[in-house]
Amino acid sequence: MKPISEQDIDALISGPGQVDPPARLLGVVLNRIDAEKRRTARWHLAVSAGAGLVSLAALIPAVQYLARDLNSSVFGRYLSLLLSDGRYLASFWSEYALSLVESLPLVSLAAVLAACLALLASFKFSAKYLSQLRPGAALVS
Repeated sequence: MKPISEQDIDALISGPGQVDPPARLLGVVLNRIDAEKRRTARWHLAVSAGAGLVSLAALIPAVQYLARDLNSSVFGRYLSLLLSDGRYLASFWSEYALSLVESLPLVSLAAVLAACLALLASFKFSAKYLSQLRPGAALVS
């Protein structure tokens, strides 16, 4: 058996030297990354479109609930006072404003606003992910 010299140890520690990757490796890796980003964008598009459909389906009963609450509340009557008797309202404007705010159907109004906000957010995200799926689109995370 031959003794190990310092040169052999240095060669083992320094490694095999510079190894050049195959010429096609960069293209293969970039294509794989692009395909994975497109797959993720398709998944996110499906989720945001589904959320849009759910929020649209929730918006219909919320608007019906708001219409029913507006018809049963005295908010419409208080609001009609604004057009009919301006002198009376000018003298008691603070009480009128409080009565108007108190008669608002806040729960049903909040439900409509939440459904609208969810619908708009799903439109925004759907447009974002749809633009990422266009041919030639840069897929930036």
